[in-house]
Amino acid sequence: SRKVLPHQQLVSEFVEQLINRMFKFAAEYQLINRMFKPNIKMIKKRNEDLISRDYLERDTENPKTFKYVA
Repeated sequence: SRKVLPHQQLVSEFVEQLINRMFKFAAEYQLINRMFKPNIKMIKKRNEDLISRDYLERDTENPKTFKYVA
């Protein structure tokens, strides 16, 4: 199964999952969600690592779109 996401949506989902894992209580989630500023360079680096490990691949027609490889 493959899931295709534009870069911005991939980053948004990554940040949301990170926050959910860090803070499981609703009140903390709302506070942290407003305050949390992800390091975009680190996210890009992690994406490149996932590409090199064959978990993600870039769409050949649109390099800002990623495909999850299952």
